[in-house]
Amino acid sequence: MDKLKVRKEIDLCKRYNVPENISVRSCDGVYLVVAREHANWIVLENEQQLQFFELLQSYSLGEALEVFFGEKKDAVAVVTQLEAKRFEAANIKPLGGDQPSIFIYLTSECNMQCPHCYMYAGKKKEGELSFHEIKTILAEYKKYGGKTVCFSGGEICMRPDIIQIVQEASRLEYKIKLMTNGTLWTPELIDTVAPLVDSVQISIDGYDEEENARIRGRGNFQKALDAVDGFFAKGTKVSVAITPLYDEELEQKAQKFGAFGRSLLEKYGQDNFTLLFSTNLLAGREISVSKEENKKYEKIVTEIIYPLCYGEMTEEKKFIDFNKLSSRVNLCAYGNPYISSTGDVAFCSELVYTHPVANIRKDGFAKILELREKARRLADVDNLMPCRECELKYICGGGCRTAFFEELIQCDVDSTDVGTHFERVCTQQDKEHFYRLMIQTNSELFR
Repeated sequence: MDKLKVRKEIDLCKRYNVPENISVRSCDGVYLVVAREHANWIVLENEQQLQFFELLQSYSLGEALEVFFGEKKDAVAVVTQLEAKRFEAANIKPLGGDQPSIFIYLTSECNMQCPHCYMYAGKKKEGELSFHEIKTILAEYKKYGGKTVCFSGGEICMRPDIIQIVQEASRLEYKIKLMTNGTLWTPELIDTVAPLVDSVQISIDGYDEEENARIRGRGNFQKALDAVDGFFAKGTKVSVAITPLYDEELEQKAQKFGAFGRSLLEKYGQDNFTLLFSTNLLAGREISVSKEENKKYEKIVTEIIYPLCYGEMTEEKKFIDFNKLSSRVNLCAYGNPYISSTGDVAFCSELVYTHPVANIRKDGFAKILELREKARRLADVDNLMPCRECELKYICGGGCRTAFFEELIQCDVDSTDVGTHFERVCTQQDKEHFYRLMIQTNSELFR
């Protein structure tokens, strides 16, 4: 017999090109073999499987079988994973690679005064960008390869020229995303805008009128739901973003939030609709929570999402779906230009807290994009400590840059040396959390 059958026939002369920088970790009674540079791994159940894997690093498949004294089923288990997980593959693209996106906060004016609004939206600011300036921004960014634009606020419908802004972005062939509270969209406005945009995110923060009114005021719950209906009917991708109010009653209200989320998923399905729950609270107009409170909030909301909305779609399922992308996670969205309504440019969506690196009115796009590339090099996981030396760096990705690396919140990109290595706290417990996720989801990733 000159072939070994493992769901497919493999030539016994084959030599596996096992990646460099392999690490082997013992966890929960198994061996986790991680290819650091490929963001890939296999799980070996015993020492015989580990021994056969080590033989394959020096011998062809046939040669390894000849000198292997373990059971054939262990050899088959190793080869099955190497093939199914494409363990040799080196053509994995960085997930945090070039993302030609721009975010424009059209106005600070809003028809609501939400207590958790970290943008402190409400009143229009002096000197907000004019339509001509926004038109110029869109045209300039297009010259530099811009493909996606997200318009946010405040409330974007407070701009009387919102139609013209969307039409201009569409004329330039941008992929357009809108973020809105959904309460000012008439059927006529939806009819005009929907064909021009790719997606709309609508914020609804309660499961009924009374709960939503605690945050977004009375009479707005059904208006927002009508906007969801209107855009969805036009074929627009719609997401509903929910940020439950954090108080001592939230845990008791979890079932009601879960039922509301399920009702939306049952109504719209999951092909053109996304349900988003905030699991992290930023300091807002009337909200300030401690780290401990935020952890409690995250736990409660996560339990609303899984299993109350999505059934038993657990964290493991999320991890599986994410890793099916077969990409290395080297960056978050840090570095994309976020332009405030008055022209300040920051490199994180947490615009209020992040140090502006430029102003669109006085700094040209060439300078801004030069700073963008520098910011992304500074925030790359290969430039962070202790991440750059960790076997999980492309699987974990280093986490949210402004959540874990305080220096990147107020980073003066222009004057910071590229060789500067920012540092986060990472515990053995943090690592073991990922190890267990990798072990628990391993077989699902090659079925």
